[in-house]
Amino acid sequence: MSSTVKVFINDEDKPTNIPNFETIITQGHELRSRQCTSINISGVRMTLDKKSDNEVSDIWVKFGGDITMAEAETQRFVAQYLEANSISPVRAPRVYLAFTWGHSGYIVSEYIDGQMCGDTDIPLVATAVQSLIAIPSLGSTPGPVGGGLIEHLFFVERASPIRYESVKELQDHMNGVGALQMSLAAL
Repeated sequence: MSSTVKVFINDEDKPTNIPNFETIITQGHELRSRQCTSINISGVRMTLDKKSDNEVSDIWVKFGGDITMAEAETQRFVAQYLEANSISPVRAPRVYLAFTWGHSGYIVSEYIDGQMCGDTDIPLVATAVQSLIAIPSLGSTPGPVGGGLIEHLFFVERASPIRYESVKELQDHMNGVGALQMSLAAL
């Protein structure tokens, strides 16, 4: 491995059988071609040998050039909040490790087995979304936990051009962009 691994999250209570960084990187890339689908392009399920209660049989490794450590911090915060407050309508995977290697980010987390939602699951999804919306923000500025640029497909380069100081500043920017787009469409 010629690039340097930079660790952002290393949960001291993570399962003892989590592989080393080189194994995670190598196996992740090997598994991607077999597990990639139209709705899953950035993560792989990695099966591990489980020999004790302090170990897990599977982990989820999400990686790529667009995977950020802000995403990892936000996911960790949400998982910890849901668990600490016994909020059961939704689960967020516990983050064990988050690191960068070269230009790629890696989030190693709990694997939660599930299935795709269908039309009959709409009430359950609505309840889950309401639970997530109710999580209080850690601060008054919009964006990821720990600060940083907002990442969303709405923005031209998938990230906001600035750090917004308030929700009002973000809203004013969005309204200005929307008005500009409508003006250009009218031409």
